[in-house]
Amino acid sequence: MNDLISIIIPIYNAEKYIDRCIESVIQQTYTNMEIICINDGSTDNTLQILNNYAYKDIRIKIIDKKNEGVSSARNYGINVSTGKYIAFVDCDDYIESNTIEYLYDIISQNNIDIVRGNYFVNYTDKEVTSNENIEILYNKIIEKKMIINEIVPMLMCGEINTYPVLLMIKKEILDKTCLFNIQIHFMEDKIFYIRLFLKANFIYISNKQLYHYVQNENSVTLKPIYYKRNICDILKVNNIIEEILNNNDINYKKEYYETMKAIHCKAIINYIYLMSINHEIDDFNTILDEEELVDFFKDLNKKRLNIYERIVIKLIKNKNKKILKIFFYIKYFIKLII
Repeated sequence: MNDLISIIIPIYNAEKYIDRCIESVIQQTYTNMEIICINDGSTDNTLQILNNYAYKDIRIKIIDKKNEGVSSARNYGINVSTGKYIAFVDCDDYIESNTIEYLYDIISQNNIDIVRGNYFVNYTDKEVTSNENIEILYNKIIEKKMIINEIVPMLMCGEINTYPVLLMIKKEILDKTCLFNIQIHFMEDKIFYIRLFLKANFIYISNKQLYHYVQNENSVTLKPIYYKRNICDILKVNNIIEEILNNNDINYKKEYYETMKAIHCKAIINYIYLMSINHEIDDFNTILDEEELVDFFKDLNKKRLNIYERIVIKLIKNKNKKILKIFFYIKYFIKLII
């Protein structure tokens, strides 16, 4: 008999697109599933829609909880799941009809810990393939040594996208250290991937596109009120990843840490820029006074940054807020002209 697979779907105010998501899951060619829908404090008709589905399909389990964020919802789903394997689907996305069967065949037949599929990116008017350049990793079993020496550094340096929804995971390796960090709301997936992959003995990365990642213009991370929070989270993520590696006695080449830090630096600078041009002045001023931010910039390898980024960092370190705002507006108007 095929093993039970737990599909975890965190859901918040998804009445406009939850039908597409749920339909894609219940119509899977692999049928031995429990579909755990965590209603994370929705205030629209999401719960009623879910109840209608649960009435028709006994595999659907609904958990109605207060709003605590997607990480809390995923953790809740993991803790109540009873399947041998776990997979995630986000409520605004959908999957191909053979997704679960395909991933299950790989993970069960090869007795591995994690299998990762590929994905499409869906925009309003078009569908494109993923932009990862990791062909060398596709369609083979990857052992522990390669996971540590090659895969984790690629995760650190942003070469592999850290979407949990692409994974099927053997539940027994998901202990407390591998759950999602509920204190971080942005880039928490990167921490999850690194912790999880360090636990695994064998993984498999497939190039088969199974998941439809729908671009949502209303994404929380794009809203100005969350710019400051995202910057603080990036700083935390950088520190936590370094701590994880130290705790696992992993000493990577200095270049990996420098590359990771440069990527995080570029993201932070972009959010500070967006704060300025979106007139989030209070957050702009307070974030630039954060000593943690200034400390983060101190030991950056400038060779990994362009001239624009170096100027921004110099102005931040010197507390030249007014000049920095002017500098950002010059960039903004140049972009409009070009």
